[in-house]
Amino acid sequence: MVVYFRHIEGSKKGQVERFDLARIRVGRAADNDLRFDSYRDREVSGLHAEIYRAGEAFIIEDLNSTNGTYVNGHRIEEPTRISDGDVIEFATDGPKAVFSTKEPVVPFGVEEGGAGSPRTIMIERGQLGAAEPAAKTLGMMINDALLHARSSSTGRVGTSTLFLRELARQASAHSSRRMRVTLVSLIILLILIPGSLVYVNYQKRQQLEFLKERQKRQLEVITKQQAEIEKFRGLAEGLKQEGIEAQETKRGVSVNLPSVLFAPGRSDLISEGKENVKKIASVLKGHAAEKKILVEGHSSQEKGVDEKLNQRLSEERANRIAASLVASGLPKQQITAKGFGSSRPVASNDSEEGRRRNRRVEVVIEK
Repeated sequence: MVVYFRHIEGSKKGQVERFDLARIRVGRAADNDLRFDSYRDREVSGLHAEIYRAGEAFIIEDLNSTNGTYVNGHRIEEPTRISDGDVIEFATDGPKAVFSTKEPVVPFGVEEGGAGSPRTIMIERGQLGAAEPAAKTLGMMINDALLHARSSSTGRVGTSTLFLRELARQASAHSSRRMRVTLVSLIILLILIPGSLVYVNYQKRQQLEFLKERQKRQLEVITKQQAEIEKFRGLAEGLKQEGIEAQETKRGVSVNLPSVLFAPGRSDLISEGKENVKKIASVLKGHAAEKKILVEGHSSQEKGVDEKLNQRLSEERANRIAASLVASGLPKQQITAKGFGSSRPVASNDSEEGRRRNRRVEVVIEK
């Protein structure tokens, strides 16, 4: 088909383009037939519209352009028939051209519209040849490469790859050494930037994994501590249920064996004391496996009594309780016995009641 476009607005104003093509692609991309300037006609999309023949009619179709295509002032939403004399506007306030199937009546080389009007220049496209393209700026080449990549990308070859390939092709074809160096530098930069972003993302993922692992370990520690707390709470409750005096302290669970469980002034246990030790051992075997057990003997401070005697008695009573616990089935390596004499009173030695409380053996199950 042979059609004419007489440009009345835009960078091509004053030109008439003749096309002898089956289809005419319109836009700013380098591979369009009716190509607008990448900078002066920025309202036009890279691939804006297409004009083709359907039987005896000519059809124009907007190709999802950003700013739309207008015929005689009306924006088209679907393929639309055009006739001689129709004014086509490519984008709002964009370039305008008068469509015709006949050569415009304005004489070529004669000023159109009187003095001061641009000269009408005939440019032929298609089978009759095409005008030489103008030299491209760096921005134009980048824009053309991007438009080419977007229109040519497939599932197998992505837009980024096609963009870099097109830039490389334009770099090799450019006559200016300076422009070639600039384009090659740009290509290297565009390759390095994604690589650095991948590295940064990798570092962030590693940091996230580290934080997750640390949080997991902290949760395990908290869970273990909570289990220990529950275990000691169960130990204290078990001893109390057996009638044994026990309490939770900073050191662990402490069991108090008063002096009344021993023969006066001696380390021998009376029958009630022996029974209590058996009960303690039974509870410890169920609730304190592998826990360290401290058996600590204490005495009161008596007037006229040598402190060495108090120290020896406290040691003997601690050792007797430790031996009884082992005899009741607790492992010997779990138990440590030690006497402290009168050095750790829990009450005043000035009264008989205070001295009675100080004469004791404590069994401590450590946390």
